[in-house]
Amino acid sequence: MAIIDLDRAIVRTGGKFDEMVERCYYRPVEREALVFPICAQVPGDRLYQCRGEDAVLAFLTLSPYAQLDSQTRLEKRFACAAHAAEPHAMRGEDVSIVVSDHVYLDNHGGKAEEPLIYDATNERTLLASLVHYGDLKLWERGDSRILRGSRTSAAVLNKSCNNCMFNRTSGSPSGAFFDHWCHLDLLDISNDRAATCASYRLTRGQPKPASERYVRLHADEIWIPQFAEHPHGPFSVAANDK
Repeated sequence: MAIIDLDRAIVRTGGKFDEMVERCYYRPVEREALVFPICAQVPGDRLYQCRGEDAVLAFLTLSPYAQLDSQTRLEKRFACAAHAAEPHAMRGEDVSIVVSDHVYLDNHGGKAEEPLIYDATNERTLLASLVHYGDLKLWERGDSRILRGSRTSAAVLNKSCNNCMFNRTSGSPSGAFFDHWCHLDLLDISNDRAATCASYRLTRGQPKPASERYVRLHADEIWIPQFAEHPHGPFSVAANDK
């Protein structure tokens, strides 16, 4: 599902074109209520709210990560791991950067002690590595299961986007300019996706402030499915270990 037309999105948000990546994927937490399901913070920096795991990578790599091809995504993850590992290496710690089962950067030198292992194989392995070594802090809304489990494991009370507080429409339903989108993440709603939406909110009632339902994540709480991406490319075993 692609981000909606940027020209229309800019009108909706009052933003500028060069700000749309940030507005669509992550936003700094200021006085506004937290609505995105994930919060991320690089220690010593501002707290940001992110709409998903790809949004956290967009925040970390300063790129429209969700729109990149798989090869470029791998390169971004690898660069992010290298950037996070560098301060540890400068402090004399042993570090390794791995993709799948292969080590690509290493200052370990075969020592008996285990190095700090940054796994850039996929988004979740990288986030778990960053959290484990203190390079990133993550929080997830209590009722969200984006990082702590599959989206389908998060049951919702009503499986229709029409009853969600983030549902927006414009124009006549039968007209050429009718538009139906999710205000939370600026995505077109081509069908009801509430059944697998971690950000679903019923319009009725007054839910507790989202900020009261965020929990701090530990590395071992980030669920990594067996079908997670194992990339093939310049960092793959097949391409480099012939």
